[in-house]
Amino acid sequence: MNKHPGPVKRMVIVLSSVAVLLLCGLCGLTVGYQYMLAQARLHHSPPTVYITEPLPGTTVAAGSHVLISATASGDTPITRVELWLDGLLVDTEEVEEPEAASAFYAHFGVLAQEGPQQIFVRAVNSAGLVGQSEPIGVWGEDVAEETLEAVLVEPGQTITDIAIARDVEPETLRDLNPDVGQGDLQVGSVITVPARLEEAPPASVGPSVSPSASGTPPVGPSTPSGGAVTMPDGPPLQVIPPATIPSTSWVPTLAIAHLEPPVAPDGLQGVVDNCMVRLRWNDNADDETRYEVWMAPQSGSRWLIAKLSPAAGGAAWYEFPAPLTGGLSFWVEAVGSFGSQPSNIVWLEIEPRCPTNTSTRLEVEALDMSVRGGYDRVYCYLSLEETPEGRIPADDSSFIRVQHGQGDISTWASGSKKFVVPIPSDGVFKVQGECWGWSGDALDKLGTFSDGSVSSQWDGTRLALAGSGFEIGYAVTLVGGDSGAGQETTYGYEDPTLPAPYDLDLLTRTIPGIPGSSTTTLYWHWTGDQSKITGFTVYLNGSPFKTLSGGDTRGMEVKLVTFCGKTYRWQVVALAGDAQSPLSAPYDFHSWACPVMVEVQFKELDISCAENYYIHYTCPNCGDVGAWWTLYANDKQRKSYYSNWRFVLTCGVYPIAQIDEHKGDTLMVAIQESDPTLKVGSWFYYMGRWGEPRKFQYASRTITMPLDRWLTFDQEFDLASGGDGVYSKLRVRVRGPNTGGSIL
Repeated sequence: MNKHPGPVKRMVIVLSSVAVLLLCGLCGLTVGYQYMLAQARLHHSPPTVYITEPLPGTTVAAGSHVLISATASGDTPITRVELWLDGLLVDTEEVEEPEAASAFYAHFGVLAQEGPQQIFVRAVNSAGLVGQSEPIGVWGEDVAEETLEAVLVEPGQTITDIAIARDVEPETLRDLNPDVGQGDLQVGSVITVPARLEEAPPASVGPSVSPSASGTPPVGPSTPSGGAVTMPDGPPLQVIPPATIPSTSWVPTLAIAHLEPPVAPDGLQGVVDNCMVRLRWNDNADDETRYEVWMAPQSGSRWLIAKLSPAAGGAAWYEFPAPLTGGLSFWVEAVGSFGSQPSNIVWLEIEPRCPTNTSTRLEVEALDMSVRGGYDRVYCYLSLEETPEGRIPADDSSFIRVQHGQGDISTWASGSKKFVVPIPSDGVFKVQGECWGWSGDALDKLGTFSDGSVSSQWDGTRLALAGSGFEIGYAVTLVGGDSGAGQETTYGYEDPTLPAPYDLDLLTRTIPGIPGSSTTTLYWHWTGDQSKITGFTVYLNGSPFKTLSGGDTRGMEVKLVTFCGKTYRWQVVALAGDAQSPLSAPYDFHSWACPVMVEVQFKELDISCAENYYIHYTCPNCGDVGAWWTLYANDKQRKSYYSNWRFVLTCGVYPIAQIDEHKGDTLMVAIQESDPTLKVGSWFYYMGRWGEPRKFQYASRTITMPLDRWLTFDQEFDLASGGDGVYSKLRVRVRGPNTGGSIL
């Protein structure tokens, strides 16, 4: 028997070995290429921007300073973060070392006006890509009742001195401070005084206008309802039929260096005319696959209005029926194979007279609840259209409170008394479930309920869900919309018949042998008909964080941007066109303690003497003097002011807010527990007779104390300085968050 393989057999073995090696090499190349592709996509992704403070719908005192905190993150370094207020760019924070800043924490302070204000934050990375937060609404309310604050007594002050400085009667201060005597006050003691409520600027005076990221001045404020916006020649963009929208879940390409999203649209304008919303914008891209029109109410999640065909360049426009009434934010996104870029946001006011449009779904509202048997709290399980039952309220620790036999349904469905569902195909809307009640420490089943309403009952009239120990009143109403021109325009809503994602988890993985390949991914599960959903939206702390296309998506790579003093609460919803599932159960974890945000206000510059060769005390003929200066509070919160205008430098008092109204007079400064120190200072210069810089008001003060004392610190003091015959003092006020100075 021949134990040695013949030539043919040896050739087969060699070829097989080569094939195996080639296959292994091809697999390695595929894995490497997929990793390079994923990294390239991350590099060309716009920043993710999230406003942490204030919460949407927050009410603040008109005339008070509002702290706005935002975090921008991404794989590509962030270069600047912009604050937009009522459609205008009002403040910018530049990144000092952009090459190292893939996550950036921005803090802004704005003066609240009376009435609603729209706020959103933009971030621009080193590749020029723009990320934009969800717009939020803040309401400035006139505060009728008096607020108080504490001040420290300075050397030699009496109660009368403080009363004159605060523009109040001495008797008022004595009533507020009954233990204070008539003579000198103890230095460093605390006196309670009425708070000074600053007046917000008139609504007609807008903030400063700065160029947008693309270099084009932003359009704003939004054109009022019924105003004039010139629409371009030609028809509006057309809605894309859903079946023709291309999938971007997998795009084969070898051009890894060209995976950026299309150029953002800009110059968005809006108008409401006869209950129709018209939007006009500049199409700057030549590679978009579609445009998406988005809307957000003052306090709520974004809604997709329409997916539109690509524009041909230049100006583009679209119109649709007003989806809701009240103040609404609108924006447009250019969508390509590798992401999207947003326009600026406009805010339009929709009048209450605008009608309800053609119906496409049902709105189910709980009206009332009566409970028999002396129960003090109840909860129910509810199923709509034979979906799995869900608890109401959803939180196991929450209940519907009962007083005098009436249930407080304000907690129904986690704070909302309404559901929106598709119109049942069989024409019958089915509701079923059961309720349980607590009486002290005793828990009893109150009974089950089941009802089916037909189309003739979907007119808002009261219907009843009755059990042996309770009755729930509810109403069903037809809602929806149509453009009136044969093009259906859809508005997002929660569909409780869609299963919610579940089992969320954050996992960090590293590819062996590839340095810097560590990635953190949020994963979830979803069971349902995958062909019926279009993607998922990830929520962070109750607000939309990112939307992902594709029904087979089950994860999202995240940059872990930690918000201090917060609980990370990740949740996910499944999307089916304009409908979304209920939120998943949350995935939570806690971050470190926040710094104390202190408000530093530079109030006024008091020049008591300005007498030298160039500047005279009376200054009858000296003309205007160019000046430049810096006001700072801690090195990283410095804001510089350079004069490109003329400034009459004579004896007198100069309010800082009036010297340069666009810059403002207030800084928000983070005081860290590791270094609870604040340094406040000023540098003022003017050009001397021979063109040399003359220095005056060059002074600073450093305050160090425990972090808990910063919370309630409130003091005014002077930074005094003199030089070259100019003697001056700068009035500064420093106050912590628990004195009414800011909202945290």
